[in-house]
Amino acid sequence: MTRSYSGYVQDEQLRFVGEHHPILGPIALKSSGSEQTLAAGTVLGRVTADGLYVQLDPAAEDGSQAAARILAETTVVPASGNEAANGYRHGEFYDSGLTWPDGIDAAKKQTAIDELEAQGVYVV
Repeated sequence: MTRSYSGYVQDEQLRFVGEHHPILGPIALKSSGSEQTLAAGTVLGRVTADGLYVQLDPAAEDGSQAAARILAETTVVPASGNEAANGYRHGEFYDSGLTWPDGIDAAKKQTAIDELEAQGVYVV
C-alpha cells in the first residue's frame, strides 16, 4: 500500500513514516565546513546559539545533543552556507527506518526517543 499525505510522503519516506498523519515545516541545516549528505529520516538536533539543525550528536553540549526533528528528505548541505530543508515536527515514525548517529548506545537513543515524543514525534 502506498500512502500519500497531500504529496508530503514520497517513496523515500515510506520506509520511516508511520500511519499517523505527519506534520512538517521548514528548517535550516547548518554547514559543517565540508559538504555532507543527510538522508531522509535522519534524527536532528538543534544548535541553541543559532537555531540551526544538525545530525543529532549525543556527545555535544551545544543543544544538538537533544533530538528535535526528523529530516523529511535527503538533503545535501554545502561546505559553506546553510541549506533549507523540511523537518517533521509531528507524526509516527518507524525506528527501523530512521538514521541515528553512529555508535549511539541504547540509553542515549531512548533519551532521544523520549525527547522527540515530548514534542509529538512518536518513534515506534
